[in-house]
Amino acid sequence: SSEVVCTHCPLGQRGRRCEICDDGYFGDPLGLSGAPQPCQRCQCSGNVDPNAVGNCDPLSGHCLRCLHHTTGAHCERCQDGFYGNALAPRPADRCTPCDCHPEGSVSEQRTCDPVT
Repeated sequence: SSEVVCTHCPLGQRGRRCEICDDGYFGDPLGLSGAPQPCQRCQCSGNVDPNAVGNCDPLSGHCLRCLHHTTGAHCERCQDGFYGNALAPRPADRCTPCDCHPEGSVSEQRTCDPVT
């Protein structure tokens, strides 16, 4: 066949024409959904399993599998019911369960400030 197939795609790209971002990368290298966007590594703040597949959306880069009770497009904040610094260097120092006393809580849900 006379079809051209790429054998040395740039880092983060794959496919016959390097048209797909690798797992863990996002973008649109051929501009199939608009202006071409180079594949970039997903930024999930260290709050995903690096060995797992499907950690982020291949077009938007939004993180899909946040760990350590984190949430957000980049796993950058604590989930409801947890507080702390989702970006702390050690996972053990990140998001801690809320332990609000019902007598001092504003609502019955007892959610706490996500940072303090």
